[in-house]
Amino acid sequence: TGWLGALHPDDLQRTVAIWNGHLSSGAPVDIDYRIRLRDGSYRWMRARASARRDPSGAILRWYGTLEDVHAERLAQTALTDSEERFRLAVQSARLGIWDFDCVNGSRTWSNEFRRMLGLDEHQVATTELALSLVHPGDRDRLKYMLEAVAAGTLPPHFEATLRIYRADTGALRWIRSTGWMTRSDAGRPLRIIVTFRDVTEEHDADERIRWAATHDPMTRLPNRTLWQAALEEMAARAQADGRTFGLLLLDIDDLKRTNDAMGHDAGDALLCAFAQRLASVAPADAVLGRLGGDEFGLAAPSLTDSAALERLSAALIDNVRTPHVHQGRSLDCGVSIGGAVFGVHADRAEDLLKAADLALYASKGAGRGRLTLFQSTLRAQAQQRSSMIRMARQVVAERLATPFYQPRIDMRSGHVLGYEALLRWHHPRMGVQLPGTIAAAFDHPEISAALTAQMLDAVLVDLQCWLRSGFDPGRVAINAAAADFASGDFADRVLSLLDRANVPTTHFEIEVTES
Repeated sequence: TGWLGALHPDDLQRTVAIWNGHLSSGAPVDIDYRIRLRDGSYRWMRARASARRDPSGAILRWYGTLEDVHAERLAQTALTDSEERFRLAVQSARLGIWDFDCVNGSRTWSNEFRRMLGLDEHQVATTELALSLVHPGDRDRLKYMLEAVAAGTLPPHFEATLRIYRADTGALRWIRSTGWMTRSDAGRPLRIIVTFRDVTEEHDADERIRWAATHDPMTRLPNRTLWQAALEEMAARAQADGRTFGLLLLDIDDLKRTNDAMGHDAGDALLCAFAQRLASVAPADAVLGRLGGDEFGLAAPSLTDSAALERLSAALIDNVRTPHVHQGRSLDCGVSIGGAVFGVHADRAEDLLKAADLALYASKGAGRGRLTLFQSTLRAQAQQRSSMIRMARQVVAERLATPFYQPRIDMRSGHVLGYEALLRWHHPRMGVQLPGTIAAAFDHPEISAALTAQMLDAVLVDLQCWLRSGFDPGRVAINAAAADFASGDFADRVLSLLDRANVPTTHFEIEVTES
């Protein structure tokens, strides 16, 4: 036993125990341990020995060999360490491993992969089992991949995302797989390693982001971007099939009044209530959307003509007449609607949307709470409005507006009581023009406010001149539009201008236009 003195202290107890057991049993020995060399260093040795017995079976001698396996042991230790690091990395990354030996056809699933699938460690890894857990919509794709694996036609690197149902709970999960293939020098597939990662939470987060980008969070309807994309797809299908479909654009008539009178919470409740009522009367194939503010859109292949649009609009108008109750208060809701039919009023989604928008504008101008179907005259009217707006912008930019004064006379005495300042403007070629030539501008908040400002400046200049010359014009009235009062500081601005011009307020009057 003198050789035991050369054993590494960490190997001594183990080695002695094994030898003692084998000396008793006579079974062959195969053991590794470290031996100290003359220079004091240690090397790994492999000791193997067998007993020689006499005819009765008693052990006579032991014969054995001692083999230097230091290099192999270091390599094995390094490999074990590497595999352990790989195992820990895979475990921390929550990766499942699927290992396919292309030579003998064996499959190995890691424990993490089995847990991912909801399987226990004893279930045999088979193609049938894998396919049974995959969502029917992805099953053919996985089957193709498995067949490609067997045929060796997969590329060296491949990726796929599949839906699976867990075997234990039936829960739907999204799994992303990434695979690598190794080949022999002759190009024959040798081994395929596929890693799997559960990306359900990432997928759900992406879906939430995608949904938020394409839907209105309040009504939960598609927003303008998604709705218009659906409209274009519907138009492309209808054009290819030679079919028609109907489009309605809808505006809630009372939303601003509700916001102003009862607050934005009530306005938001009205928007949601309208969206629900719209959905309740819409056809099953309708695509609904909130296009912004108080505007909604509805397109449906089943609405094939104007009569269908009229029936649906009548049902909706009747439905929204029933007041919506919010926090004990009744919210009235009317709706103005513009309609157009694809294939009749337009042959492109963009033109159909414009046609319905023109019809909606006409509905709101005609008193609201009604449907207007597109007619070609509406386009001519829109072009006329556009032309008026362009001219009005020129009037503002070049300060072409000027007041003409209409006297107000006491019919009993014949005395002039004052004047009304009427807007006229000078066309460079056609001379003095009536306000009707730019009538559309008075409904345009920015332009109408700018025209009022120009008229105020001109009237105050005239008043200054008259008063300085000793002429008493009485009260001079000027028209103000809704946009002037909407600014919130109209009164302060007018009083400030009068003060700077030194014009007494007794000589000035504001008239509110009929609209």
